[in-house]
Amino acid sequence: MVTDAEIGERLKAARKARKLSREQVAQRIGKSVATIQHNENGTRSITIDTLTDYCKTLRISTDWLIAGIGQMSSPGTGDPDVAEVINIMSSDKALKNEIGAFARFRAAQSKVAS
Repeated sequence: MVTDAEIGERLKAARKARKLSREQVAQRIGKSVATIQHNENGTRSITIDTLTDYCKTLRISTDWLIAGIGQMSSPGTGDPDVAEVINIMSSDKALKNEIGAFARFRAAQSKVAS
């Protein structure tokens, strides 16, 4: 059985691998710094919703976070430029909306050109 401490160790490793502070992670997932610290230390259980938020924010595989299976990074996070865009988008909702609108525009253009 996986313990909260094991998940906490992986959370901390992922946060450090992404060069993020506890404050940055807390802001991105809408939790307090104290909660991040408790989660990393394994002194507080993590809800499924919060696990999902961590995985999205840290771009990590749920299999790796929960069970230590496979690679830390979730698919599609190997390109550093893509990773940087994801980091920026996760903290800037206006930019996220603009990029989304541009992506939809380009997709529509591709359909017209086909």
